[in-house]
Amino acid sequence: MERSDAPIDLLAGLLAPGGPGPSFQPPRDEQWSALAREARVHRLESYLLHRLSGLGLADGVPAAVAAGLRGAARRDAARGVRLANHLARILGECRERRLQAVALKGACLGPLAYGDLGLRPMDDIDLLVRREELPRWEELAGTLGYTPFLQKGRTDRKSTRLN
Repeated sequence: MERSDAPIDLLAGLLAPGGPGPSFQPPRDEQWSALAREARVHRLESYLLHRLSGLGLADGVPAAVAAGLRGAARRDAARGVRLANHLARILGECRERRLQAVALKGACLGPLAYGDLGLRPMDDIDLLVRREELPRWEELAGTLGYTPFLQKGRTDRKSTRLN
């Protein structure tokens, strides 16, 4: 099989479950920047850095690329911790008020699929709540400093945003 130099193929090889296959060759010096850009497009910079370290390839990453990946990892981790704290507060209040809420997407996916909250970037918290509990949820959200809004183009789904 021929080696593909496409950044997406290099990224897929590095992130493949179980690690890259036996024919995998680390990126050449000139490929690292394109690989990092591809990781950024797919919001996989933190996970890429994690995998590079685990595969013993982190020392071969050019300094500027490594610095960019480390910066993204710090941002992702800080954002993840901040949102996890919000989520813990919200779910604690839901329990106290006997409201059911299910965390979806990044809030669950990071720790479960990646083993680390910081390896799966999050920009928000997605919760599923029962329609009949929506008025009580909106009251709780307001108490916690969030405001409800309708998602653009959707009339069947409400979202809540932190002020």
